[in-house]
Amino acid sequence: MDTQLTGGRSRTEQPLSYPDLVSAFQSYVRDVADLLQPDHSVYIGIDELDKIGSGERAERFLNEIKGIFGLPHTYFMISVSDDAMSAFERRGLPFRDAFDSSFDEIIRVGPLSYTESRRFLHRRVVGLTEPYIAFCHCLSGGLSRDLLRAARAVIRAAVALPSPTLTSICLAILKDEMRKKAHALMEGATDLPCDVLDLLHGLTHRHSDHTPRKLVQSLLDHPLEGPALEFAAYAYFCATLEEIFTTGLTGSRKAETFDDLAAARHAFAIDTRLAWRTISSIRRAYALKPYDLPA
Repeated sequence: MDTQLTGGRSRTEQPLSYPDLVSAFQSYVRDVADLLQPDHSVYIGIDELDKIGSGERAERFLNEIKGIFGLPHTYFMISVSDDAMSAFERRGLPFRDAFDSSFDEIIRVGPLSYTESRRFLHRRVVGLTEPYIAFCHCLSGGLSRDLLRAARAVIRAAVALPSPTLTSICLAILKDEMRKKAHALMEGATDLPCDVLDLLHGLTHRHSDHTPRKLVQSLLDHPLEGPALEFAAYAYFCATLEEIFTTGLTGSRKAETFDDLAAARHAFAIDTRLAWRTISSIRRAYALKPYDLPA
């Protein structure tokens, strides 16, 4: 009788489970920390948490990475913008509570003051004079990333205009701001009133002569709510910048004024009506006609 014995072995690669990944990462970080001791510690930064698409996913991410915290001589730093926190909470997610419960300490980094913006731009941009720095600070709300964008916009406008002045540069930038906002509103909003939609469509053309001041007056003739109200409030803000920076900066336009305007810009992340009331308060303080908040 003949017999035959055969055998075989197959191997299939299996991905590590979540506990395995946590354990491997902790082991690696401990080894690095031990190597750096006693002179140094390990710092791990996680940036732009606000780029996670939804608040639920961001909260789940925070809960998942808690497993790697608590390592000796290791510190985790995570950044998230106030805008993202506010946006998540407007969708009904108590994101700030989840964030607070995940970390030992929360440090809020506020927007730059006018003095800080001036120092920041003097280090980054050569030859930008005081009125343009003040305009960039107000337009950006004191956010450093937007401050640089505003400074670049000033330089581009100065190169493009045949006879650049403070008035022409500021007006060109503000009109471009409103044009971009109109594009975004037309692409993202639905159920806009026909007359508002017509106004926005006309604004998107580069030959439009609608300045922010004219635009606010036109918008207030229509019922405004939701995205249309947000657009009108931003136009109100730009109109205020137009009146301040294109009618001559007087001695009364001190750093406090510019910080107030930057705070009004920053208020849009909290509430549109708060931003509107803040802008109206600034206008009253500096003898500019305020506009009533749409009902």
